[in-house]
Amino acid sequence: MHPPVTARSTVGAGDSALAGYLLAHSAGELPENCLRQAVAHGSAAASLPGSTVPSLDQTTPAAVAVTPLMVTLPVIEPSAVGSNAGPTAQEEF
Repeated sequence: MHPPVTARSTVGAGDSALAGYLLAHSAGELPENCLRQAVAHGSAAASLPGSTVPSLDQTTPAAVAVTPLMVTLPVIEPSAVGSNAGPTAQEEF
């Protein structure tokens, strides 16, 4: 679990989260590690004053827990467009 953060400013926290995700993604990380890095960057940014951008050493992605979810999504066949019929599939995210 990520350690609690005292929010000082949320300005730029979303941008920092996206930057963390993109850093991990560009390094070839798995999606769950990209999410960890995003949460770590966004949390670090919120704990800093103003719009300060966190450095990598101010982030703790290993402390972020990511739980896989099983989601049932509809599979829409081209022939079923316009109807609600169709099989479903399960994917892990």
